[in-house]
Amino acid sequence: MVSGCNQDSNDTPHYLQIFNPPLEPRGDFHLFACFPADIRWLVWQHYLSHERWVDITLRSRSFTSERREQISHQDYEIVLDRRWKISKLFRTTSESRKAALAFYRVQLPCWYERKDKSMVNSTLFVCPELDTLMLNSLRAFENFAHDVWTHDSRRIGLVNLALKVGHPRFTTKIRVIQNVSVLRQCLSRIERLVMMSQRGTKKIWRDLPSGPNNTWRSNQAIPIRSGIQSFNRLQYDPRLCDEHLKRVFRGDWNPRHSFNAWFKILSNLQVQHRHKVIYQFGSRREAWISYRDRHFPTISDRETAAEWVRRDFEELRKWSERFRQSPEEQGGQIDDELTRLFEPSPRPVVGFWLFPMESVFTPADLNLDDTGILTKLTIVQTFVTMSGQRLCSVRMAAAAHMQGNKHDAEIIEGEGSSDEEVPQPGEVRMGKFGTSKSARIYTTGLATCVRVAVTGRYPNGSGDDRFLAHVAESKHKAALQGLIDALERARGNGLQVVEVVVVILAAGEDSPDSEQDDFNEEVINKVQNATGMQPRVIDHTSDEDYKMSIEPNKRINCSAE
Repeated sequence: MVSGCNQDSNDTPHYLQIFNPPLEPRGDFHLFACFPADIRWLVWQHYLSHERWVDITLRSRSFTSERREQISHQDYEIVLDRRWKISKLFRTTSESRKAALAFYRVQLPCWYERKDKSMVNSTLFVCPELDTLMLNSLRAFENFAHDVWTHDSRRIGLVNLALKVGHPRFTTKIRVIQNVSVLRQCLSRIERLVMMSQRGTKKIWRDLPSGPNNTWRSNQAIPIRSGIQSFNRLQYDPRLCDEHLKRVFRGDWNPRHSFNAWFKILSNLQVQHRHKVIYQFGSRREAWISYRDRHFPTISDRETAAEWVRRDFEELRKWSERFRQSPEEQGGQIDDELTRLFEPSPRPVVGFWLFPMESVFTPADLNLDDTGILTKLTIVQTFVTMSGQRLCSVRMAAAAHMQGNKHDAEIIEGEGSSDEEVPQPGEVRMGKFGTSKSARIYTTGLATCVRVAVTGRYPNGSGDDRFLAHVAESKHKAALQGLIDALERARGNGLQVVEVVVVILAAGEDSPDSEQDDFNEEVINKVQNATGMQPRVIDHTSDEDYKMSIEPNKRINCSAE
């Protein structure tokens, strides 16, 4: 049985080791603030220049009773799927934030679902040239694509579109056309269309196969779906041999019908493309035992990817046990069979495959009379030998909070925030903490970081009684842990905590995302555990810089600069 072992350990079988290389920290560069502003701007833009795959659900506005400001004529809601993450540059410095806003120049109101299933207002940031937007259907495509175009200062609009392979009645049917001319224009801008199969592995109905076969090899090689948006395109999948592509499962629904439905729309609306359109079929997989993956972690880094793969393997093992007659057969025999089946397989990769459309559909297959009504036979028998595949590997960071690191990698800081400068008396810089017995301590430039202020008193004795931390996300362990250690020492000397204040970026006001939510929650929980008191949490927007101070009389002040 496989346990939760280290991904880099020699004890971990290769078929449980993630193939995606980690994005390693680049280290510190304190002279960045000395660069001219235009050079710093180019660095920010270069950092953001990578492709993203964004899953989006378009729904009617009636799906929620909550009200929010809508753009004109918007009769639909944008819901961000999975774990929505925005670039760290949105909350690094005010300068990096301006660069990120300029790069993701299309900004539309949307909803984001938190861990507790509550819906909060957010913002969808889009770079049309680099972002592929995968829609749940074409139900609101006309208005959504038009909004992307009208809010794009460069008038590029939605050019990279992906749709789920499924029954055309639900995925590629446009129910109501409000303006034929607008819809025709939106469709004519498409430069790349991907029909994506979400379930790239054939469902396991009974026990494991008696031995390795082409279907099983293909199942094992399919990339794993994740919640990571950023990805890199590889010319080919370096893990594969020819046998891995001999019987590729195209999914529960035949993608030929999805492509056929798309070309029927273009034909009926007389859409003409004056440029070459790239058509591709995509494939990625979910869990072996698909209904169990709701208990798996959402893949957001190498740590969660390793845990996902481990659980997936264990669920497959449990499934196999159901078909054994005796406990003896459920022991080492299953482990031996799994090892024999998985040993020839490549390392798992997180991402997706892309194949030329011609692998599953050619213009000669076009049938304008196709109703899209599929028989059970055509749904099940969907194996094909594939070629021309490209691997899109997600850009996977190491675990967000690695254990055992003494120093976190520093984020490049903006103008006027170099660590080479000498802080003023009582000043607490970003990524630092400070304590005081009687003097005033303060911190400024609080745009998108989390700030913590604690005051207390000593019924007997004396010591530091005010504590302040400016917690930057990339190096919060040093600042936050330093404050916690100082608090523990002070409480050991008799300190009684009087007041605790935590200032966070306001949810819903400025593009909250899953990563920011997790970061805020982690800091608040650690502060509460360290102080034994529920913090008073203050929200603020990142449109203004804030200052925070603890005065000589222990009054905690927080206001815009």
